[in-house]
Amino acid sequence: MAITLKDINNLLLPGFPHRFRLEKTKAEVRYRLYRKRKEAQDGVPYDLEEWIIDFFEEQEDFLGWENFAIYWDVHYEEGVWVTFIRDHSEYDEWNARVRKLTDVLPMKRKIKQQLKKSGNDGSES
Repeated sequence: MAITLKDINNLLLPGFPHRFRLEKTKAEVRYRLYRKRKEAQDGVPYDLEEWIIDFFEEQEDFLGWENFAIYWDVHYEEGVWVTFIRDHSEYDEWNARVRKLTDVLPMKRKIKQQLKKSGNDGSES
């Protein structure tokens, strides 16, 4: 069973221009999958449509709801939503982006020295 972008768009975002719908649909699909992951991890109930659950669970790279965005993820390819195995978790990917775009943070020792000089070192008087 294959779900096409048109199927999901018509379900979630009727009446929006196609380009806008693709980005909004991607966000909506990922939101729903995150909610399903939360349910698997913490038991927080989420009523996701059964046909969406079946669609993703039947795919080859599906590794369990608790592993969404950690070991597997989804993307839109040639008119169909497909699962794929991630090389890095979303957290590792985010941290790598942050490191690449920001300056190196000062060392802890320098911070402690600055706090001590300012009198805000946390010690009681």
